[in-house]
Amino acid sequence: MLAEAGKLVWSAGSTIVGVFVEKSKAEELYRFIVPDIQQDLRNGKSFESEKVVSGIKILEKLPPIGARRRNFSRRYLKSKTDFLALPQDPDALSIAYWW
Repeated sequence: MLAEAGKLVWSAGSTIVGVFVEKSKAEELYRFIVPDIQQDLRNGKSFESEKVVSGIKILEKLPPIGARRRNFSRRYLKSKTDFLALPQDPDALSIAYWW
């Protein structure tokens, strides 16, 4: 059900505001958003496009508040190359960046 809600929000181009405190919800959104944006970037979409920027704003809120969130943003959300280095599965992320 959350995946369906995520798809609706994503397709509408809306931004999810708030903090995702539950790891499972954060991972489900990550698994939906990251491959979608990576595919767009590989197909030539600009890193500054509206869809990519909206996705990045959502992803910025997914890691827990604090050092992990800052580390994740600095490491993966600053450039196209860094974003493409994100693993498809959040379980592959280091504890320094994720739950």
